[in-house]
Amino acid sequence: MKKQALIISALTLAVLSGCVSHKANDTADFYDTAENSGLTKRVAAADYVLLGEKHDNPQHHIIQEKILKNTLNAGDVVVFEMINSDQQPVIDRYLSGTLTHDELEEALSWSKSGWPDWAFYAPLFEATKNAKAIIKYGSFPRKQLMDMDEDRTVLADLLSADQLSELDETIELSHCNMLPDNMVRPMSLIQIKKDKLLARQMLTRDKTKRAYLVAGNGHIRKDRAVPIHLKADNIFVLSLSEELSEPDQWNLYSAYDAVWITEGLGKTQEDYCKGLEKRFKKP
Repeated sequence: MKKQALIISALTLAVLSGCVSHKANDTADFYDTAENSGLTKRVAAADYVLLGEKHDNPQHHIIQEKILKNTLNAGDVVVFEMINSDQQPVIDRYLSGTLTHDELEEALSWSKSGWPDWAFYAPLFEATKNAKAIIKYGSFPRKQLMDMDEDRTVLADLLSADQLSELDETIELSHCNMLPDNMVRPMSLIQIKKDKLLARQMLTRDKTKRAYLVAGNGHIRKDRAVPIHLKADNIFVLSLSEELSEPDQWNLYSAYDAVWITEGLGKTQEDYCKGLEKRFKKP
């Protein structure tokens, strides 16, 4: 029988913390919520902690920041999907103190990166540095990521046929079924390539320390993403999800150890698809 995920919802939070209601940015009672739900103990007991997110939801980053602040120790590793390998020298300068926190955004050329507002992620980098933990890149520059000279069969063979087919379907769905058929499998292989790298970076931890991952929910799934490449037992996977906003999200609890449900941004999947339609310049 599959172990059910711990579900932390707005209703659950109200009961656990004794509040009438709870929002993720009401940070005063965050620690009580994490303690009462058993979340903090599960993080502390793990060797590998995977923190998912919906990239553009600021509440998810507030939760991630609080988890890092309350559980990180010196020497732990934090892998960020948002940092490319060519940006690691900038991160190293930041960690060594030769680059200030105020200079980090510009040094990373964040405004050109395609990631959401720097204000969402800046506190995560700061919390990691303040804990004397180690920041590591979790992706490659776009050109290198798109380069499929690496044997595609090797990447495809990392998943079963069913897992690969399900990943293809997810890629199609997340792009509102607008991708040309010949782009779906290559994008799935890119996802696998990133998952493999993210796992490899986490595995660089000192065996006496903990490794964390900050990445999109798709990269932390236990059924076909980073956890299967880690090949480790002591993993804790937390998905930060939006209420009623992500297609089929409510059916995916078995893919995570815990799911923290936050308020959405008021955008539906239809809204997202309309934006994507404009981007693809479809009539």
